[in-house]
Order: sequence, then structure tokens, then C-alpha cells
Amino acid sequence: MKIKKEHFEYIKNAIVPMDTIEARQYYKSEGLSTRRYQWDCFWRANLSTWVCDNVYTYGCHDSHIYTVINKIIPPL
Repeated sequence: MKIKKEHFEYIKNAIVPMDTIEARQYYKSEGLSTRRYQWDCFWRANLSTWVCDNVYTYGCHDSHIYTVINKIIPPL
């Protein structure tokens, strides 16, 4: 994984509270994908600007971010 360990931990700490039983149930009932759910948790955690300022600066891109998100949030 290309993302620094401290950045992984920051993202994890921000995203984990977004992953709730209620949110999971809603996404399942609406037929939405795990990937959509994972990215929506990322956006709800308000990580976009932080990632741009801290993670993209050393060559990471969306596929690296998705690898992190996928490790943090299990499938629906």
C-alpha cells in the first residue's frame, strides 16, 4: 500500500464512525453497491480536502484511496 501508515490511521479514524448498521441496512435495501457505500462513507467523513492536501501530494491517486477504504469498510 502506497499510503503512509499515519495517513491510513487518520482516514480509518474518520471513516469508521460513518459505517453504521443503519446506513448498511439502507444501502442494502436500496440495492446500492458496497463500493458506493464505501465512497459515500469517505465523503460523509469530510476527507476530500484533507486527502488532496496530504495524500495526493506524494503520488497517490483514487485507486490507492479505494484500497484503504476497502480495507477499512467490509462488504455490505
